[in-house]
Amino acid sequence: MNGEPDFLKSSNEVDLSRNPRVPHLIEMMRSVSKATDPDEAYEIFASTMRKVFPSIALITLSTSGLEPGQFRLLQQVDHLGEIQVHRPVLGDSVLQEPVRSGGFLGQMIARQRPQLFHGVDVPQDPAMGEFLAPYHSVMAAPIYLEGDVTHWGVLLDRRKESFSEEQLEHFVLRVNLMGSTLQTIMTAQDLRHAVDLNKTEIERIASIQRALLPSSPPEIPGVEIDISYETFDQAGGDIYVVREICSEEEGPAPVGCWSVVVGDVSGHGPAATVIMGIVDALLISYPHADWSPSPVLEYLNERLCEKRIEGSFVTAIVGVYDAIKHQFTYGLAGHPPLLRQRQGGNGTVSVDRYDVGGIPLGVMPGVKYPQETIDLSPGDTLALYTDGITESRAPDGKFFGVEGLQKAMEECQGDVYCVVESVMEILKKHERGGRPQDDQTLLAMQLVDNATG
Repeated sequence: MNGEPDFLKSSNEVDLSRNPRVPHLIEMMRSVSKATDPDEAYEIFASTMRKVFPSIALITLSTSGLEPGQFRLLQQVDHLGEIQVHRPVLGDSVLQEPVRSGGFLGQMIARQRPQLFHGVDVPQDPAMGEFLAPYHSVMAAPIYLEGDVTHWGVLLDRRKESFSEEQLEHFVLRVNLMGSTLQTIMTAQDLRHAVDLNKTEIERIASIQRALLPSSPPEIPGVEIDISYETFDQAGGDIYVVREICSEEEGPAPVGCWSVVVGDVSGHGPAATVIMGIVDALLISYPHADWSPSPVLEYLNERLCEKRIEGSFVTAIVGVYDAIKHQFTYGLAGHPPLLRQRQGGNGTVSVDRYDVGGIPLGVMPGVKYPQETIDLSPGDTLALYTDGITESRAPDGKFFGVEGLQKAMEECQGDVYCVVESVMEILKKHERGGRPQDDQTLLAMQLVDNATG
């Protein structure tokens, strides 16, 4: 290896091929590392111990939560390998096993330390009956979990002086290594169960969230709407709402005004989804007749400050579209600017930004939010979006930015669907296959040529 001397060949290697125990121990550790159930892992350990120590009997006891000298019998295998008792080693089911006390095992475990006995003679045991009668050597090791003795491993042999002190040392290490491994497997099992349960709950939350969002864009006379909505996780913290808030009769079709809201709860996941639901409920229950951006934002801000949403905040754009005047009045609360795409007479496209507003909602009470009104012309497209789009990063860390969104909107001169498709396609190219780090919402609305008025 790069001209180095062969250190291994020049050393005196001990030949382990004649040691029958080493392969069994290696296979045991390999198999235990793949086990997903503590009883499966224990059975691997127990069968290996029977191979390493042939013609021995094996007993496993639980002393967790019991008085000194008391135990629950979990595993009992005689010297022929016949399993006479086989119960779970860990878990709540252990508590259902009867408590035994006294006898040879009870007196031994009361000492709370490893022990080695030769010349044992127990023809009839108060707790174990005749099971101990054939065995005259006993080796026992306590198993520690979190500093306390919770289990015992006991080996028995029919010979009077079978086990050595060195074997006891190894047995103490083996059973405690196995005990820690079983506890780790059980913890992993509980964690998987908790993750599955959490996943189910998140799926339910996501389902409720989807129910809060419009199933399809609403129909507004003279306006086309398209929406792209993607969550970072199963449940997200973005919200978009389009609702009719006033109606008037003019000509053959009813026209009026519609509220248009896009919001973004800080963070993402179930907690953000809950706050998103609160915002939606507040919008529905808004109690005042004046449904315009400034008072609505101030109302939302006061209610969210009262609810103390635990360090979270909400950014939002609240708009009102007047279908008679072809005007869009908006206000921002810490939200990215409103963008308007305008079609030029010579085929050119320009994109302007509008950013009148104040700080995010739920941060500080008493904030006043200004509003501004924009006159729209046929062909104009408004883009309302969340910062999951503008703060999307390329692999080199570069943000997509408002400038990237403006440039993407300039790439399309067609209808509103073209605008959304163009933006999302260019955004995905910017991300280059990377996973977005936030929810991404884009709502585009375009005043079409046949608009009423």
